[in-house]
Amino acid sequence: MEAPPGGPADETPAEFVGAMPPEGTLNTGPLDTLQLIFSEAVDRPSVLKALRSEPPRLLRRARWSGDTLVTLEFWDPFPADSSICLFLEPGWMDRHGVIQQDWQILDFSTGSRLLRGWVGGNVEFKRRPSENLHIFLEDPEGAWQRSIRPDRQGKFTFRHLPVESKLIRLWAFEDVDGDSLFDPVQDFADTLSDSLILNDELPRMLSVALNVIDPDEPGKIKSGFTTTDSLPGLFVIRLLTDSLRVEGDSIPPGHFPSEWSDSLRDLLVGSWDGPELLRKREGEFTVTSVPPGPWALFIHRETGDDSIWDPLSEASYLEPGPIWVLPGEEIPLREFMFPEEVDSAALGNAPDESAP
Repeated sequence: MEAPPGGPADETPAEFVGAMPPEGTLNTGPLDTLQLIFSEAVDRPSVLKALRSEPPRLLRRARWSGDTLVTLEFWDPFPADSSICLFLEPGWMDRHGVIQQDWQILDFSTGSRLLRGWVGGNVEFKRRPSENLHIFLEDPEGAWQRSIRPDRQGKFTFRHLPVESKLIRLWAFEDVDGDSLFDPVQDFADTLSDSLILNDELPRMLSVALNVIDPDEPGKIKSGFTTTDSLPGLFVIRLLTDSLRVEGDSIPPGHFPSEWSDSLRDLLVGSWDGPELLRKREGEFTVTSVPPGPWALFIHRETGDDSIWDPLSEASYLEPGPIWVLPGEEIPLREFMFPEEVDSAALGNAPDESAP
């Protein structure tokens, strides 16, 4: 006989459902023993590995009652008149191996004030962790300021913050010259100041992201192309600095300028202000040193020797845009294909701009 199929797989992680002292308790006095109650049986080693306290205390003993209640005894009591936080970092499991991806947090106070606000997340310099980053969290009115350094993965957490239902400012800077002081001329910074509000309904924000960049750092655009014929010619790849709009006219559907009105083709011929790349054959290419901002990618096959597009004889293609390049960003575009030949019939049937 086969084993019975059983019920659905367990996909719900365990979590805190109770504690002693309870969440938010004030005036507990110094404590060296706490209890945690879980919603279901847990994997004990993973729980103890994820356990942290703020301020830090060394765990002396963990006494389990089944796998749902644990009594934690610490070598030293938590200090008097202090806001205390006991928490489990994400990554521990229940007995079925379901991983808890969120923070489990218990706040209480040995005194009369509870500071249960948290702000945490990730900070990078040019999308990578950096050991030269400094992070600041502050009250814009100047009542308080905190500063920390991220870990090697760029993660950071501010704890014991006042929950005051008003905007707070988070900012970070890359210390380019190594003096630990912010110099707006040499250092780069990123600031978040319009959305951080800790209140009773949302006392913790733990997915904040800061990306410190050089605002003038050029980016790259990568793509590739193929042609359906073997006609000779040099391929000229250019980035156009505007979106090719003129008064009373706009880009019609399609990517081939041979289908456009005369005014748009004239504008295209005269829009050679951006980076340029020459290629002798089809294939992949990378346009480097692209200043941040919006661009349009245009390519034509040069059959003469002037590198200027002749819409009557030279095949061409425009990638729909604009393509927004952020500082230091590399933009991958899909490969595209040239038409087999310039459509002279389409050139002769360009839209009549005088028509209503």
